[in-house]
Formats: sequence, structure tokens, C-alpha cells
Amino acid sequence: MDRRFLTVWAGQLVSTLGTSISSFGAAVWVFIETDSLLWLSILAALATLPSLLAAPLTGVIDRFDRRLIMIAADAAAALVTAALVVVLLVAELQPWHLALGMFLAGFASSFQQPAYEAAIASLVDGDDLGRANGLVQLGPSMAVVVAPGLAGLLLVWGGVGAIFAVDLISFVVALLALVLARFSAPPTDAGVGVGEDGDSPAAVNDTYRLQDAARWVWNHARPIARLIGAMAIINFFLAIFNVSVIARGTILGGEAGAGIAPTVGGVTMLGASLVIAARGIPQRRMQALMLALVAFGCASMLAVAGPSLLLLSVGVGLAMITAPVAQTIVTTTFQEQVKTSMQGRVFGLRNAVGRGTYPLGALVAGPVAARSIPGAFAVVGVAMVLTGLLVGLSAGLRPIDAAPSKSV
Repeated sequence: MDRRFLTVWAGQLVSTLGTSISSFGAAVWVFIETDSLLWLSILAALATLPSLLAAPLTGVIDRFDRRLIMIAADAAAALVTAALVVVLLVAELQPWHLALGMFLAGFASSFQQPAYEAAIASLVDGDDLGRANGLVQLGPSMAVVVAPGLAGLLLVWGGVGAIFAVDLISFVVALLALVLARFSAPPTDAGVGVGEDGDSPAAVNDTYRLQDAARWVWNHARPIARLIGAMAIINFFLAIFNVSVIARGTILGGEAGAGIAPTVGGVTMLGASLVIAARGIPQRRMQALMLALVAFGCASMLAVAGPSLLLLSVGVGLAMITAPVAQTIVTTTFQEQVKTSMQGRVFGLRNAVGRGTYPLGALVAGPVAARSIPGAFAVVGVAMVLTGLLVGLSAGLRPIDAAPSKSV
């Protein structure tokens, strides 16, 4: 693969590990300090809400150098972490400080993540997209393996300050990798967005509006629009699952054992990511996505079949093995079938709609898990199975399995 991609990938891998350690450690610290599922839900919601709020601004990803956007976003997130360190040193850190920090860092990530995905398509050959995205999934997978256990150790050893220090170091590594790499300039947008409202190509070039991406998707990539809708459902229930896993693990294992189940999940994710990186993704993608969602749902229900940390770990491990499969299928599909010049806006639209339900799911997770954490897992399980069947049986999604249709 292209050396530029490998350089950027390595830096983002380290950054993902640092951010995951910080996020998980902060969540456990707040849950222990407040003994409140509501605060846990608020943290999860505020970390992902910015993707919805930032969506109208994501046109800059297609207008400017995506490398510079990634540098600016990583630098902004690093400044947020540095500010939390200052608060820790001069005052008493409060849960709302971490909530605000997660919101601001999430806003930066709302530009960094789609810029990264859009850059991948220009850094590797089309035949390597599946394997490249499999490598990208190693970041979240390794983070789930490393972050929970290391975050727990850092909390015991050095408190929340040690977690912030690791996060800052990871940002420095990511920024150095981006400085060393060079991306090709984003392609022009000529001809994109000309439609029912009569906009000219020049007008679209000047504005880089999110609604142009929405119109293009609806007029030229209707299956992608349906896939975004499926993602909205999936991410709503995934938020409930993630909050419930942290709460269940902390209750059963305490501070030291809170990360055991997520770590097991990370190990299975890592294995799946390595397989995808080596072999690519299945040709019949929607059927593979259906099987992944159904398996996730069944494993979610298994996780709470009894009040056991071991059973929780097994269930979470079986559920999370499907995550790299589903994520790689979705990401590769978007990169192949969305015009390169539109990817920043379309990825921003996808994040706003497809992932915009995550904050709502996180807020719902608190009250639902407070009544019954096993009940929350069961709701997620049934919902994922039904969504998987809907994806696999939908005639509107079958064209995705045809040959890639992206054009520049």
C-alpha cells in the first residue's frame, strides 16, 4: 500500500488509542464519582452530538486540503485535553468539565473523521479500499483491547491526570504523522449538484452546501440513502448497548474490572479487523451486514443471561466481533459509490443522519438501564436482529452489491 497512507494510518492509530483511553477512563471516573447512570448517558451523548451540529459545515472538507483539516481538528482536540489538565492543576475537576471537554473534542472529530475517510480513497488504489479500511478498523479494535484495562490502571496509579497525559502524547504522534504526509488536493466539483433547483456548477462550487450532498444522494444514490437510514437505527441501539456495558461491567467488576468485558470485545474486534485487512470484505455485502447485525443482537441477549462478569464478557466479545465487519462494509461502500468530490459532504450527511441518533440513544440508555440493565440489553438484541433482517431482505439495498459506481 501507499507509504503516505501507512504513515497517516499509524499516526491515527496512536491517536485513536489515546482518545479511547481518555474517553473510557473519564466515563468510569464520572460514574464512580457520581454513581449516576444519567451522567454516564450525558457524557456519551455530548461526545457524539457534535457530529449532528457540525454537519452543515462539513463542506469545508471538500473545499480545502483534507490533510490541513485533519491537522487543525487534531490540534483543536489536543487543546481541549490541555485545558482539562489546566483545570485539574488549578481547581477541582467536576463532571461538567469532562462533559464540556468531550463535546468540544467531539466537534473537532466531526471534521477529522470524515476528512480521514475521504482522504483514504485518494491514498490507496480502488482494489485496496477494503483492506485499507480493515487496517483502519484496527484502531478502534486495538483501542477496545487496550483502553479499558489501561484506563483502569492509570486511574488507580495516577488518577484522571495520567489519562489526559497519555491522550496528549497520542495527539502529538498523530500530528507529526500528518505533517510528514502529503495528500493530493480534492477534485473539483464540476457538474455536481445540478438538479431540480437549477443551481449551476459554479454556484455549487462556491457554496459547498450540505443540501447539495443530500440532493445528490437522493437523486443518484438512493441505496446509499437507505443505508444511512439503517445506520440511524443501528446507532441508536448501539448507544444503549455501549452505556449499558460500562454500567454492567462496573457493577459486576468494580473499578478494576469495569474494562474486562470491553477488553474481550476488543480482542475479538482485533481478530476480525486483521482478517478483513488480509482478505477484504465479502462481495454480497448486504447479506454479510445482515448476518453481522443478527449475530450482534443474539450475543447482546446472551451477555445478560445471568449476573456474571464472565457471561457479560463472552456476550460482549461475540457481539463486538461483528463491528469491524459492519463498519468496513459501510465505509467501503460509501467510498466506492460516492463521487470523490462529494465525499466530505456526503460523509458529513451520513454522520449527521446515520450517527445523529447516537446521542439520543445515549440519553435514553440512562433511564432504561436504571430500570433494568438486562432489559436494556434485551431491547438492543431484539432491535438489532430485526434491523439485520430488514437490511438483508430490502430490495432497495440490493444494488449496493453491484459493481462500484463512483465517478470523479
